[in-house]
Order: sequence, then C-alpha cells, then structure tokens
Amino acid sequence: MSLSRPICVTGASGFIGRALSAALSARGHQVLACARRPFAAPVGVQVVTVTHYTDAPPADVLIHLAEPAAVPGDAIEGAVTATLAALAGRGYRRLVYLSSAAVYGDMEPYPRRPDEPARAENGYGRMKRAGEAVALAAEGVVVRLTNVYGPGMSQGTVIADILAQRAVPGPIRLRDLAPVRDYLWRDDAVAGLVAIAEGSATGVFNLGSGEAASVERLAQTCLRLWGREGDGAVATAPGDRASILRLDISETLRQFDWRPRIALDEGLARLAVGEAA
Repeated sequence: MSLSRPICVTGASGFIGRALSAALSARGHQVLACARRPFAAPVGVQVVTVTHYTDAPPADVLIHLAEPAAVPGDAIEGAVTATLAALAGRGYRRLVYLSSAAVYGDMEPYPRRPDEPARAENGYGRMKRAGEAVALAAEGVVVRLTNVYGPGMSQGTVIADILAQRAVPGPIRLRDLAPVRDYLWRDDAVAGLVAIAEGSATGVFNLGSGEAASVERLAQTCLRLWGREGDGAVATAPGDRASILRLDISETLRQFDWRPRIALDEGLARLAVGEAA
C-alpha cells in the first residue's frame, strides 16, 4: 500500500486515536483525524470536526474507533450499527473496525481464538458483535482489542486505580484481585493497528500481548516498584466466580508485520516510576 494514501481515523481525539493519528502521519500517510470536537492534533495531522460520524470524509482507508466505551441501554446498539453501515457504504477501500476482546466473555481459561464464537451477552458485547457483522459484510477487518494501557489512559481503569494509590499508605484497595486479563501497551496497540491498516488480510484478528496477568499481580508489581512490598492489596468486592480473558494472537502475528514489544512489567515500571512519555 502506498504510504501517501489518505487514512481517516474516527474517534481521533481519544486515548488510542490521537496516538494512532500521530503514528500514521509519521509513516507518511495523509491522516484525516475525525472527531466531534476540535482538539490539538499531532503535527502533520488534519483535524476534521463532524456533528455525526456518518459525515466522516472520504479516504482510502477508514479506521473506525468512535464508539462508546459503555452502553447505557440497548437502544444505542441500533444507532451504532447504522453509523457503521453508513460508513461501510461510503466506498473506503479498506475498513478497519475496532471491536473488543470482551465479545468472548470471561468464562474460559484458554487463549481465545478469532475463529471461535463470540458469546458475550451484555449490552456492550452485543453492540460490538453487531458492529463486527457490518464490518465483515463489507469485507473489512475486525480487530478485537484487549485492555490497552499507557500514558494518558482513562481514569477508572484498574491500572489507573492502582497508580492513583502510590502515595496512599497501607494496602492497595481494589474491587477484585482475581480477574485475569491481557494488557497491551498503548504504543504496541497503535503499531498493530498501523500494520493492520497497511495490510491486506481481512477477517477477525485479536490484538493483545499474548500473555495475561491477574489484578493482584498488577498491584504487587507496582508495590514492588515503589518499595512497598509489605503493604499488599485487598479486594473490596471480590467476585464469586473466575473471570479470565486471554487472547491467542498467533494469526495476527502471522498475517501482519507486527509483534508487541513492551512486556507488562516494563510498561508498569514506566508508569509507576513516572518515566512514560
């Protein structure tokens, strides 16, 4: 793919979208960073402000990140799907839809594969599955993204909750210590999306680190980095069942020139001691 072709990124003002726009521009792409509010774009990136994402500008490639992180009610599913369907009909040569590993649910201990059914039954999972169906019908790419962390991440994530307690004496207090998840450094996630946008393979691909860790491990790692190993961590509302979500990324590695570079302990160290850029 010629690196001079334009790429439209919806949701470009967000945690991933802003970094993705910068990375695509650095690769030589013309980037149309589409958002519903003005924002300070990275150098070389053109901001396109729209009232609705169906007004996203024409481009060679569309990377659609712009969906809510939570679903207040089932009614939003139709609106989200209609937006994606309208975009799919706009003639983009390549459509990359950002879905979520959450569509697999959290009931199985083995690494989840893209070729197995997505069974999550909550509102968010249903919304993402509906979006996936639209993208696949348009011969696009579905990216099931794992938990992304790094500088600038949203408050309320488990890693942000841990980091916020750096100066709080005593044990780290978290809702539940047992859940196991795959955590991917933001710049690795962005590099993966760039590789997928520039690639040619279509279908469903997992984007994760390929390893997983419990919430307790996250907390204990940060405590060790802070020299507070003896403080420990406590769960304020532990769950009554196992909650595990691991990803098999072997097909992503095979199809695209990408692999994650920042191991979890390194990423946590960058954040915990304030060295992340």
